[in-house]
Amino acid sequence: MTTTATTAAAAAAATAAATARVGTRLSIRMPDDFHHHVRDGVKTKHVLKLAFQRFGRLLIMPNTRPPITNTLLAKQYKQHILDSMPVMSTTTQGEERFIMTLYLTDRTTPQDVKEAHQEFGKYVACKYYPAGATTNSYSGVTDVTNLYPVLEEMQTLGYVRDCLKNTKTSSTGTGTSTGTSTSTA
Repeated sequence: MTTTATTAAAAAAATAAATARVGTRLSIRMPDDFHHHVRDGVKTKHVLKLAFQRFGRLLIMPNTRPPITNTLLAKQYKQHILDSMPVMSTTTQGEERFIMTLYLTDRTTPQDVKEAHQEFGKYVACKYYPAGATTNSYSGVTDVTNLYPVLEEMQTLGYVRDCLKNTKTSSTGTGTSTGTSTSTA
């Protein structure tokens, strides 16, 4: 497409948006990001500065080194995030801006998700990583049946499936999925 055609298309889109009938436009002023990596160490401050310009709440991904596998690690990581917040964000939603996520492993217990729920309430999630399927998933789940008691506890506590991401992990077409569940309480 030529520059002139691109400019004309952009102008037409802008005109259509400006003249849209009431009820046919949707404006998202500050979307949430339900898959956000804020990184470790000094990088966190720089990532947050960009994130705070674009997003309301952030669902914090737990595949750090070491992964965020329990409430104590989640509290420590959240404190690191809060300590790294840019000055421009001090008046924004504060701690509620972050939904902390536990990294599920073969060793995750029902007590782990119960403690996270008690600590963070509705601002907690759990992330399922098949072992070896994605970045830093070396501690992931090798057999989903290992999680059955954990998933039952999550259901009891009111966790709901928030998103499901399917990823292809090999040229043979073998697929795996990673999912995140958040609490509703």
